[in-house]
Amino acid sequence: MAKQDVARLLERVAELNTLPEVTQRILSITEDPDSSARDLNEVLKHDMALSAKLLRVVNSAFYGLPGRVSDLDRAIVLLGFQAVRNLAVAATMASLFTGEGKNIPGFSAKRLWLHCIATAVTARNLVNVAGFRSLREEAFLAGVIHDIGILVEYQFATDRFAQVASGLGTGKSLIQAESAVFEMTHQQIGQALAEVWKFPRNMQFVTGYHHKPMRLADEHRLLPVVVALAEHVADGCGFTFLESAVEAEPADVAALCEVVNVGDKDLVAMRETLPAMVEQASGWLEV
Repeated sequence: MAKQDVARLLERVAELNTLPEVTQRILSITEDPDSSARDLNEVLKHDMALSAKLLRVVNSAFYGLPGRVSDLDRAIVLLGFQAVRNLAVAATMASLFTGEGKNIPGFSAKRLWLHCIATAVTARNLVNVAGFRSLREEAFLAGVIHDIGILVEYQFATDRFAQVASGLGTGKSLIQAESAVFEMTHQQIGQALAEVWKFPRNMQFVTGYHHKPMRLADEHRLLPVVVALAEHVADGCGFTFLESAVEAEPADVAALCEVVNVGDKDLVAMRETLPAMVEQASGWLEV
């Protein structure tokens, strides 16, 4: 792919359905230390569909809260700001991944979305096991958005992405096929979109380095490592989206486990619970 074509594709990243205004406002509120549940409620009450989904989530098995919650204020307090942010972003992501698109043999956007959900719930579980409970919601969001670069390729360079998909049966990984066709990968594209959408810097690193987190400096490495491990677990459970290839060369799982201080037994336990967790999350993530 010519360099000018690459530049044009990156320019078009900004065209990818910019986040809805309500989602942008929720992101802004949840990043503001002086904001309150009342501020969130003021935004949510103008979006009845998102409000209804929030109440459905807080009453779902995924969060497992006791008693039924019917009040939006209480739902926000129980879930917390970060979970509400996740819901808003996930609702946007779901509409992008599950909308109509061109048929490309060997690829399904809906299967990619399921892969992202499986990665997200595993990442959330992983930080719990690793003793980073305060990162649960960040880890979930990171899993949701980590492969957004693939969606850009699919939506805005469909013919080129079809070339990528057609080359996957030859032993190439997705990363190798992307590099041959686009001269870049979904990591670079995803990081560019995360910057356009003004996601926090750690989320930008997740989209840009989830296949190579050990290249990051120590202070930026944790969340990308969590997502890399979560993706490894999800793929191992069959939550893949490619029929005849892998995304990248196999990760050094031992090195990743060392960063977050988990072992093989922890990963096995996560695989055992993952199908049920994905089923719980799928109900409100529109799979």
